Amino acid sequence: MRLMNRGTSEVMVLKVIPAEESHIPQVIELWKELMDFHRGLDGFYSRKKDGEISFRNYMEKCIMASDCLALVAIESDEVAGYSISTMSKHPPVLEIESYGLISDMAVKAEHRRQGIGSAMLMETLDWFASSGVDRIELHAAATNPIGNSFWIKHGFKDYEHILYLTHQPKY
Repeated sequence: MRLMNRGTSEVMVLKVIPAEESHIPQVIELWKELMDFHRGLDGFYSRKKDGEISFRNYMEKCIMASDCLALVAIESDEVAGYSISTMSKHPPVLEIESYGLISDMAVKAEHRRQGIGSAMLMETLDWFASSGVDRIELHAAATNPIGNSFWIKHGFKDYEHILYLTHQPKY
């Protein structure tokens, strides 16, 4: 896939491919960037000191699992973006039981608004469709206007709001 580098006449050659173990170190660095960006929006997203170990384990399992799709966007042998999606199930009381869950998607700040996220999303939607899944869900931070505008631009809609309360008991 060829993309124009925003603001220049430079053409990028981009590949969106299934992630491999060799991509994990670069994906972890991008995951840290994503988490730190979200921490700036809401302290809830502060990552544990050893959080990258858990994320590495999650990524390794996803790469090997048939019900998970880990993608990387590669430009000049560099990971410019990654996404992780899984097959999931709603409670059996609902008519629509199976759905696809996009759990992570991130593009390096310097590569945003160049079509990389859209390219990964199209690959993800094709993967879900090939599995007979037509409902796709994700969780987006309410305080992330960049992410929310991306998802809305691609047709995603609100259907549920998750509310929270930090409660300090009075003893």
